[in-house]
Amino acid sequence: MVRLNLVFVCLLISTALHSQTPQHPITHVEACGKFSSAVVEVDTDHEKGTGFIVSPDGWVLTAGHVAIDQRKGRNYNAITVKLWDGSTLPAIQALPITNDIILRDLAVLKIIQPKSALPYLELGDENDAKIGSDITIIGYPFSANGPLFGEPIESKFCLFGAVASKTHFQIGQTNIDVVYFQGISVKGISGSPIISRDTGKVIAIVTTKLIGISTALDQIGETMASGRYSMKIISGSGVELGQTVGNTITTLRDQLANGLGGGTGAADAGYAVKKAQRYYKPPK
Repeated sequence: MVRLNLVFVCLLISTALHSQTPQHPITHVEACGKFSSAVVEVDTDHEKGTGFIVSPDGWVLTAGHVAIDQRKGRNYNAITVKLWDGSTLPAIQALPITNDIILRDLAVLKIIQPKSALPYLELGDENDAKIGSDITIIGYPFSANGPLFGEPIESKFCLFGAVASKTHFQIGQTNIDVVYFQGISVKGISGSPIISRDTGKVIAIVTTKLIGISTALDQIGETMASGRYSMKIISGSGVELGQTVGNTITTLRDQLANGLGGGTGAADAGYAVKKAQRYYKPPK
């Protein structure tokens, strides 16, 4: 009897220890297969980007600049979310636009009346991700051109990378958590989940491309391409040089390959979701 009790106690201890031991890291192939269905395409009347579902009732996280005109402090219109099965559902940006949300570059969408429970990703904590650990990034590299006639790529990509650094900094009263990663970051991937392959949880959201043309040149390109400049220069052949230069800069910005990016940490993202849920009022 004593021996049986001892065996039973040993089994309990073994089970307790096993439950506290993290599971083995998943492979990149496993991550792509397991998590891709929760990653969605986000479309507005101005931008197109990536998002991912964080609850079965249709809450979606994406980068702020995908759904919000950050210069004017207002939401873009006609927001839709395209699911894994090709269906497109209307959504609204439910997060109050405040200075700290703009600085963190976050937006929280709510799919209006999803018909059924949706696949979703679980938010983790950027502090659980070790520097050098493997990550999976799933999203749409819309700015990349395909091999035939330069048409834009509409496919969902599953990319791999590694955590390069973690930091936090303060702008005014806003503390921002950031994960830097080694991996592809192009326009369209903004809003993608950065998934730790150690935990299977999201540790950050892609918001920043770290290598490319300078910020100043990028702003000049946007201004010139949009026509928001005071003097137009016309060449002898009638070509508007400002527009041409602006388009050239825009092309360079979109097509320059890079291998570094940054993302807003999962802790800040979780805060944004809870804030949006508090303020959300279903449309009538």
